[in-house]
Amino acid sequence: MPAELFHYEATNAQGVGMEGHIEADSESAAYRALQAQGLLPLTIAPARQPRGGRLRSRRLTGAMRKQAVEEMATLLASGVPLSEALPSLRKGHANTPLGTVFDELHAGLRGGDSFSESLERSRLSLPPDVLQMIRAGEAAGDLGGAMRTALDRMEYVASSQRELRNALIYPAILVIAGLAAIVLIFAIVVPRFQRLLSKGGDSVPWISRVVLHIGMFLHDHWLLVLAGVAGVAGVCWALLQQPQVRRTAEDTLLRLPGIGSWLLQAEMGRWTHSLGALLSSKVPLARALALSAEAVTIASLRRRLTTVQANIRAGERLTDALERQHLIDPMGANLLRVGEQSGRLAEVLASLTRVYNTSATQRMKRFLLLLEPAAILFIGASIGLLMVAIMLAVTSLNNAVLQ
Repeated sequence: MPAELFHYEATNAQGVGMEGHIEADSESAAYRALQAQGLLPLTIAPARQPRGGRLRSRRLTGAMRKQAVEEMATLLASGVPLSEALPSLRKGHANTPLGTVFDELHAGLRGGDSFSESLERSRLSLPPDVLQMIRAGEAAGDLGGAMRTALDRMEYVASSQRELRNALIYPAILVIAGLAAIVLIFAIVVPRFQRLLSKGGDSVPWISRVVLHIGMFLHDHWLLVLAGVAGVAGVCWALLQQPQVRRTAEDTLLRLPGIGSWLLQAEMGRWTHSLGALLSSKVPLARALALSAEAVTIASLRRRLTTVQANIRAGERLTDALERQHLIDPMGANLLRVGEQSGRLAEVLASLTRVYNTSATQRMKRFLLLLEPAAILFIGASIGLLMVAIMLAVTSLNNAVLQ
């Protein structure tokens, strides 16, 4: 049963009245959910639908998340307190997914949670590095600046993903069209030549026999093949949901030439950005290292960064600890060493982030430049091989008849 949107009026533990929206399967489920938030529900009723008969989409998209952070950052930078900003945003996004999010944030603040705690528990589901920046800015008393820094990071990630997605469209179309052509040749064209196997006998080349047998099998058992492909895809997807399998796949990618260095630079760029933002917010180095490690998505790199933290607590310098774990290249080590010696580590980390981001972007572009011709060569070679196999079978049969 799909969740419904309910409007509620309630009081918190301090007896302060409040209202908002909540998604639940039923009114009783909404009542229990509000009680779990420490609220005493007074009235709960289905939310009114806007004209047109339906509520707008309730699914939060990446653009919606960025919009929420941008609007909160703008209001905070203008000097509007959170206690006024969130109700205003809630009204502006009534009957939308963001309206529900701002309801949750406002309810959390009124319930005694900090803004970062409310943000972490909300449906906004911000990335870990963004949450760490906001938490650090809140602790330093510069929440507006931290929100703006977090927004810059989200915009960079969104821009990189959009660029990658757009660049992959043409190669993806090539591969899909080529695979469809290969399947059609195997399933429709090749079986029409199956008589060549019985007539040609041993005179049919082995490559032609293999292609013809595969084509006849696909033609006769296409449902079984389709179910097998779907089953393999399902098993692979289920395996990738297992943490141990995912960690093994990540470690394998890190060891691959080219791809491994690309992933390492992308992850270290995320880490240096988070660490630099935390240090700029006057967070102590030990605490900043612990928080910034959560921004790294690859488990093995997080473990190595945890080792770096332990070595620093033991008295080792940051640059030496990172070099010992092979997390930075000589250029990055030189920059960090200068930052440590000059006391400008946060500024150097910001520069290193730009270097890593630029390098990762260039590697991605080089990979995409090679992907398109590789896809064309693969599809062309596959179709050419099929055609050659069929023509060899035809010519071998003609030679057998002439003899």
